[in-house]
Amino acid sequence: MPDYTLYGFANTASTSTHWLLIELAAASGVTYDFVDVNFTTRAQRDATYLALNPRGRVPTLIVDGHTPVPESTACVLVLAERHPAAHFEPARDSPLRARFLETLVFVANTLLPAFRDWFYAEKDQTDGIVAHGIRLLALQRIKGVFEQLDAQVKEGGYLVSTADEGPTAVDFLFAATLSWDAFVDRLAGTYPNLQTYKSLMRSRPSWKVLNDKEGIESELADGIKPWEEQYLDF
Repeated sequence: MPDYTLYGFANTASTSTHWLLIELAAASGVTYDFVDVNFTTRAQRDATYLALNPRGRVPTLIVDGHTPVPESTACVLVLAERHPAAHFEPARDSPLRARFLETLVFVANTLLPAFRDWFYAEKDQTDGIVAHGIRLLALQRIKGVFEQLDAQVKEGGYLVSTADEGPTAVDFLFAATLSWDAFVDRLAGTYPNLQTYKSLMRSRPSWKVLNDKEGIESELADGIKPWEEQYLDF
């Protein structure tokens, strides 16, 4: 039995957990299985999957064969805490601990809901004018987060730690979002420190493995979606 089973779908909210599992597999010998929850067939709404995660979302991380953990932020934090030797979270007595937790919560509470509004405005709201307004507001929230985190990575290379110390779990959570879509990838690249940060995270050997498994770069190469083009100048 593997140490973990991850239920997810390529280049979605499960990507950060998948990325961290790849890191742990290389560094600590962690074993895991990846179960594809195919969004194109709405497998996330299948009764079998809903029994694991009633919210019908990814990821769901199965720990020790029986404990389901939903929500990407919870998943990366659980992995970091269960494998302290990998140093994906500051020690509890570290002066960086508070900033790590603050940044993790900031990404979870501010950025991820903004992305939810950005990508799903027209599914949540059938009125096109209202959906456009939702996206405009979401875009301003996303830019606000990018501005703050651009300043934060300037200080050391990663969100909490220095380039020499290596990334923490929050880096995998945040950096994975930057590849969800070509528009987001391009927007992040307009912030000079985030552009450097993207390159730093994507230079890790684990990124190549992740990309091979999830086809992220080929999806980015497809370019900005037609509906996003109108937002390039905002």
